[in-house]
Amino acid sequence: MGTNESEERYYLPDGDQDLAELGDLLGLEDAADDVPPLVLAREGTEGSVELPEALSQILAQAVSALSDGQAVVVRPRPLMLTTQQTADILQVSRSAVTRLATDGDLPTEGPGARRGIRLVDVLDYREHRRLHQHEMLVETFSGLSAGTKDDDDAPAEAPEADDASEDEPSQE
Repeated sequence: MGTNESEERYYLPDGDQDLAELGDLLGLEDAADDVPPLVLAREGTEGSVELPEALSQILAQAVSALSDGQAVVVRPRPLMLTTQQTADILQVSRSAVTRLATDGDLPTEGPGARRGIRLVDVLDYREHRRLHQHEMLVETFSGLSAGTKDDDDAPAEAPEADDASEDEPSQE
């Protein structure tokens, strides 16, 4: 049952399989984060088990992607990451991760070069960075659109020149 981190598994859509019924059962019409609790029971046996919320969300996301003709990749990750694994997730260099850790932007555990970074902290940092980038884009766009008006299509009038400055050179 244990899996190696490098064991990536790819699941391709099966064109013969209609996942609409399963999608309806999972409530895919609603938000993907709001999957109703799912109960798993094997046909012909007694008993059932309620799936944890995380597994319900994984299943809903996989069914949605496969229904849309996309592949699904499952890649197990350790809960404690190296700086290189962190860099891969954040799509930055290893030295950038080291700088983030040294500056205190990414909490670490363990001493010096043997330090580890918790996956949950990396995901939190990535989400915080994404939100910050979005805020900066909105702010930039707001600043650009605030400077434009409907009558900006008309050419701006040149400021009137001072008659004296045209006739006489400056005495400075």
